[in-house]
Amino acid sequence: PYRLLQNANKSFQGSIVLGKGFVLEPHEAMKLIEKNPKNRDILFPYLNGEDLNTNPDQSPSRWVINFFDWPEEKCRKEYPECFEIVERLVKGVRAGDNRDSYRKYWWQYAEKRSKLYSEIGSLKRVMTVSEVTKYCAFSFSPQKIVYMHTIKIIAEESYFTFAILNSSYNDLWAWKYSSTMGGGTLR
Repeated sequence: PYRLLQNANKSFQGSIVLGKGFVLEPHEAMKLIEKNPKNRDILFPYLNGEDLNTNPDQSPSRWVINFFDWPEEKCRKEYPECFEIVERLVKGVRAGDNRDSYRKYWWQYAEKRSKLYSEIGSLKRVMTVSEVTKYCAFSFSPQKIVYMHTIKIIAEESYFTFAILNSSYNDLWAWKYSSTMGGGTLR
């Protein structure tokens, strides 16, 4: 296999948040939004591979705090409740990380995937597939969510591409060129 130039900037890995303190249960996110409606700017559904493979509607089961690449002062001042959570649960963990940028920007995701979110910003939906899966089955997912690093995203919303990616030809190609876990699961 080789890279196709026309497919450049179309496939991505989701965000690596690096800190459980970013992740919230849905009721916790709703409570934060009720307390301060401005928190809606930084609280997003958070889709992971397990949700994609096991939830009948493939909806995210959790939410996540996302301070993008904003400065610490802005986040602390404008979103104090959410910032306090991340400061309490993430800062200490990141303080011991080997990467300077992870320690220095502890309130931001370790790998924000800015290119991903800028590429899909104008789309209504994207195609997603779990990184680890028994069946190579692509799905349409909304674009206004945060994707976990265990999700692969195709910045495309056409049914033509969707049909090709879900074809038996693509499935055979994936099984031939992808690594596997235990022989029965694609990675």
